[in-house]
Amino acid sequence: MFLAHYGLRENPFGVTPDPRFLCKTASHLEAHASLVHGIESGVGFQALIAQPGMGKTTLLFNLLETYRSNARTAFLFQTQCNSREFLQYLLSELGGEALPGDLIAMHERFNQLLAREFRGGKRVIVVIDEAQNLDVSVLETVRLLSDFETARAKLMQIIIAGQLQLGEKLACGELVQLRQRISILSRLDALGEEDVKSYISHRLTVAGCRNPELFTPPAMALIASHSQGIPRNVNTLCFNALSLGCALERQLITDDIIREVIADLNPDFMMSGQGGAFHVNGSGHCGAHSQTQDAREDTPWHDPVLGLIVEKTRERTGATGAAIALTDGRQIICRATVGETVPELGATLDINSGFSGKCLRTGEALRCDDSVTDSRVDSEVCRRLGIRSIIAMPLHWKQTPIGILQVSSTRPHAFKERDTRTLRAAADQIVKLTFELRQATTQVR
Repeated sequence: MFLAHYGLRENPFGVTPDPRFLCKTASHLEAHASLVHGIESGVGFQALIAQPGMGKTTLLFNLLETYRSNARTAFLFQTQCNSREFLQYLLSELGGEALPGDLIAMHERFNQLLAREFRGGKRVIVVIDEAQNLDVSVLETVRLLSDFETARAKLMQIIIAGQLQLGEKLACGELVQLRQRISILSRLDALGEEDVKSYISHRLTVAGCRNPELFTPPAMALIASHSQGIPRNVNTLCFNALSLGCALERQLITDDIIREVIADLNPDFMMSGQGGAFHVNGSGHCGAHSQTQDAREDTPWHDPVLGLIVEKTRERTGATGAAIALTDGRQIICRATVGETVPELGATLDINSGFSGKCLRTGEALRCDDSVTDSRVDSEVCRRLGIRSIIAMPLHWKQTPIGILQVSSTRPHAFKERDTRTLRAAADQIVKLTFELRQATTQVR
């Protein structure tokens, strides 16, 4: 693994939108400042548009972190939905209970939630990512959300974010009323050569690198020219370079290593904005050209973004513990945990046995109301962790099991059906983030 070889605490060039790794280049600073200005000014609608791989989602996570302590926030990206499903998803993300199929009741609950937060002095900030995928009818539903207001202020502020197609969609005649309500439109531009150098240095520093010249200037210049200034491309080139440099037992990443990486990547890599990767083989030793898609060596046990999801899930369900575990061969490994009634980070579970294993094998959400009387659970483990009730939600990508999301409580009968819906929405987020990580670390030959 190149982390030990280069003295890094974690992978500097992962693909999850970790706010800690956001490098505020000139373009990112301008976009971030515009979004903050819009929120502080109380505008109802803003938009952020960028081509794929520009760090849009990372910027938005960073923005929400800024307001996490004094605002109710929601981050939505499940955009393949109709208006009813969208409102249910939004209510769930904001901590409300949605009544399936009842639009009038949902609007009433939504109004009550916003009024409660307003009386408590809290903003409500909603980010809708990948909004280019929303149907025109759903975008019109989003526009109608601006009707929730008092005589003095908007009760909710919405940031619509997406790829270039979002701009094209907003330009259509059917959405003229929504377009007129967007007070601030921000963009992210490709990084220049100096920005790429700052970007690489920043991510290395966050990951604990003590060698400021790990990537030589010629290597950085070559990355800048071949990445087209797209951060996702930069990440893929740098990740591959560290893997290859480790395999060759090199202490510095030079331009000859970058040239070899470029030669090994798919010729369409830079044009498509998608990256292949050298990877780490199953034994954990550095080596190029491994065919594995397993991402376990690419990240530390704790994933900060998944950590944010489990913490929010625990808050919304009232659980005393929440955890995300991802598949690793015939085991499930805990990648993010919060609370007291959870296994340790890095703890392994057997796919072929136990409550969690059954959840993953069957692909069904499971709820245990009392571990003392439920024969499906390991009563000894539950006793040791203080667990009395559990919900386990499977994480599947295209029928392939990739893990589970689980909440637990020290109280029996702690969870209701609404909590299962909350976990299902959170599972959608986890699957998207996890799949992006595995896709970007798949070798392209």
